[in-house]
Amino acid sequence: MKVIYFSWALLVTISFILLGQAFRLQVIQGKEQDLRAEQNRFRIRSLEAPRGNFHDRNGTQLTVNEADMRSYPFGEELAHVLGYVGEANEEELMLFGVDMGRVVGKMGLERDQNALLQGVEGGVVEEFSAAGEKVRTFSKKEPIPGRNIQLTLDQKLQHAAYEALKEGSYRGAVLAGTVDGKILAMAIHPSFDSNAFSKLILEEGDLETEAYVSSLFENKSKPMFNRAISGLYPPASTFKIVTSIAALEQGTITSETQIEDTGQISAGGSIFGNWYYSQYGATDGMVNVAKALQRSNDIFFYKVGGEVGIDKIAEWARVFGLGSPTGIALAGEEKGLVPDKQWKQEVLGEDWYLGDTYITSI
Repeated sequence: MKVIYFSWALLVTISFILLGQAFRLQVIQGKEQDLRAEQNRFRIRSLEAPRGNFHDRNGTQLTVNEADMRSYPFGEELAHVLGYVGEANEEELMLFGVDMGRVVGKMGLERDQNALLQGVEGGVVEEFSAAGEKVRTFSKKEPIPGRNIQLTLDQKLQHAAYEALKEGSYRGAVLAGTVDGKILAMAIHPSFDSNAFSKLILEEGDLETEAYVSSLFENKSKPMFNRAISGLYPPASTFKIVTSIAALEQGTITSETQIEDTGQISAGGSIFGNWYYSQYGATDGMVNVAKALQRSNDIFFYKVGGEVGIDKIAEWARVFGLGSPTGIALAGEEKGLVPDKQWKQEVLGEDWYLGDTYITSI
């Protein structure tokens, strides 16, 4: 009998537990469960906006969106200008305000103009049956395509510049622009193929492409280095134009002032020669500023620069933008250097000498 009573008691207890659970799920949490079921019926899917494209000054399309892959028809020729795209990392998720897995610009104009290029995502809400089959599209918001951007570049000129660098196997850059600062060509060699980075997004596990991309970061020739804006180089004799203007504006010389080319001059125990004398043992005789520029006569500019002084030369160099970034719409620009007395003392801990002025003047 005890066994029967115990069994009944156990059965009643279990029944009360089951009834209590059913009451909790159906009555207490019924609305919540209904809401969850309703939510499971609908799925939200984002619609990525087509990325805006670049065009040159004549309307030539420089980027193409195909199979949702970003393609670069001119490959290496424009790689440093346009850059490339890739999946957003953690920093870029916040910077560009995109979701995980979205494609953003990683370098060049693709990155600097990403806000205009990426457009605005759309979305679609779809209803599914319990079996997981789509029933209908409940609502849809079309994405807003990114903005197309027309550049000042001339692709034909860009092609000619890049081919000249490539054929000569030069490591350097060619820049061509208008007098008001519009860039018509910016060719850099060695370069890289932007399409490889797009392939990595589309074809994960492509060992050949992965090897190529890895080699770009290890190559001692630095094919991804933008030599046009990040490289620092002495201006050579083009700086003589600055020295000329400084001397004319300060009244040190006039257009008629003539200085004799003596072949060599000395300062502080050092000899400073003119290229014409060093190579051919000849001189240019009496030289005014026009002829000095035409002949790139070092003696003229040594003497004129010494009279003007480094302070005024440096001042006029800065008037023309030397020593400051141009503000070009590409990340990584270096500002260069205009040396003067203060710089030499602070950096080298040395005084400025007349010979320093001579060298700077040419």
